[in-house]
Amino acid sequence: MKHNQTITFLLLGLFLVTQLLGLVILNEYINYEQTELEGMLVMNALPIGESPDFEQNSSYIPILLMVFLGTAIFFLVIKFKLFIFWKFAFLMASILAISASIGAFFNQAISIIVATILGVWKIFKSNPIVHNVTEILIYPGIAVILIPVFNLTSISILLVAISIYDAYAVWQSKHMVKMAKAQSKMNLFAGIAIPYIRSEDKKKGKSVVKHTSEIHDKKVPVKTSTAILGGGDIAFPLMFTGVVMIDFGMKLSLLVSLATTLSLYILFRLAKKDKYYPAMPFVSAGCFVGLGLVWLVGMFI
Repeated sequence: MKHNQTITFLLLGLFLVTQLLGLVILNEYINYEQTELEGMLVMNALPIGESPDFEQNSSYIPILLMVFLGTAIFFLVIKFKLFIFWKFAFLMASILAISASIGAFFNQAISIIVATILGVWKIFKSNPIVHNVTEILIYPGIAVILIPVFNLTSISILLVAISIYDAYAVWQSKHMVKMAKAQSKMNLFAGIAIPYIRSEDKKKGKSVVKHTSEIHDKKVPVKTSTAILGGGDIAFPLMFTGVVMIDFGMKLSLLVSLATTLSLYILFRLAKKDKYYPAMPFVSAGCFVGLGLVWLVGMFI
């Protein structure tokens, strides 16, 4: 197992909470009365901006291009050390996404003010709790913004394409690993991150202290590990589940959330310590298994 059971289940719990919160927020944004009258999805206004105007059948193309462009820009930032630019961009993106999540329950002014406070806190005075709470709010916001431009076919194509890219980027080019490490060094990691001390590292620390305590009174630092789950591994399955919810309803879409969580558990169970694995192939498999369950259960209700 990649992490101990406590950390594994905490990571899975945060993932599932984000998925469920995303569905609740999406449900709040859907204007069901207008949707029924017009025969097409109608969403309430976002606090800031609006969903992009992409053609549903081909919306996966501009999203993929945005992913590739974002990756290229990130490496340019690293090469030329444009960290202030990246912090500003990260701050703006965080405020936009968090305001979309909060806007499901509060008015525009409150949403923007709270999102700005949380965004600034996250970027400049972050700690593990602030980081993960804001991450839980960011991905539902991203999903609400992007879900309207997808249908079940286009979001499925996107998942397959992203899964292939993720596997290549982690196992072959390894640039995804470099990105994760660089983000962690900048304290701007996009995704859930849980720092903890492994039991073997605790034992090593105690052993060092025991053998050196008679020589001097210094504290010996103990190695800290971090359990991470990338932002894309959270956002893309949530977008898929959101599209399923629009087509099949909230209750049936929960099957997809449970299936993706189980697929992540399988990954963590099979994964080895100190090795990087692409999560998207596993998560996408969970999405499609969940969709199969939705179709199957839907036949009997």
